[in-house]
Amino acid sequence: MTVLADRLRATREARDLTQSDVARAAGVDLRTVRAYEAAAKTPSAPTLIRLASVLGVSVDYLLGLVDEHTAHASAECLVPGLSRLDSRDLETVGELVARFLANAERRRDRAA
Repeated sequence: MTVLADRLRATREARDLTQSDVARAAGVDLRTVRAYEAAAKTPSAPTLIRLASVLGVSVDYLLGLVDEHTAHASAECLVPGLSRLDSRDLETVGELVARFLANAERRRDRAA
C-alpha cells in the first residue's frame, strides 16, 4: 500500500463513510475509489482536491506530507475560503493550479 491509499481508507473509515459515499460526493465512479484505496490507481490533482474536501482533510495529509488532519491546512492559507467551495469549484481550482505548474515548468525548462 501507499501512504495515499492507506490515508484515503483510514480517513474514510474514521468518518464512517462508505466507498460509495466518497465516490458520490467526489463525483467519481465507485470502482475508481476502490482502485485508489488499493493503490492500483492514483487520482488526478483535481480529483485529489475533491477527495480531500469530501474527507475533510488536506491534500498534504493524504499525500503524507503532513500528519495533521486539518482540512485544507496549507491550501487554506494560500486561498482563504477554499474549504467552502463545492466539488466543481474545487476541480476548477485544481485545473488552474495544474496550468500554473505547467507554465512554471516550461519557464524553468527555457531558462535551463
